[in-house]
Amino acid sequence: MLTKFIVVFAVVALVAIAGSIPAKGLTYHVVIAEKAQVSGATLQPGEYKVTVNPDKVTFTLDKTSQEVPVKIETGEKKFSDNQVMFDNQGSQTLLKRISLGGTKTTLTFN
Repeated sequence: MLTKFIVVFAVVALVAIAGSIPAKGLTYHVVIAEKAQVSGATLQPGEYKVTVNPDKVTFTLDKTSQEVPVKIETGEKKFSDNQVMFDNQGSQTLLKRISLGGTKTTLTFN
């Protein structure tokens, strides 16, 4: 009986931990509405496939991919939709943050 309890507890703990950390290589679709700079890369407007890894994000549009460093943050509440935040600095538009709809995950770029 005690063995079954320990096994069940271990499984529940793993599920709880795994649910709070984004899995390696998850892919999302995000619309970038305007030309933007992100960590030295230029993103043209379009619907990107965004692959999230622990320390980097890959933006793929058609057959072109660009990999950039990222800081991944996990909030308390899920986002209902994707939210893309830009910062205009002079004539440049910088991509600063993407909150991924259906998750608690925010991608922050420098």
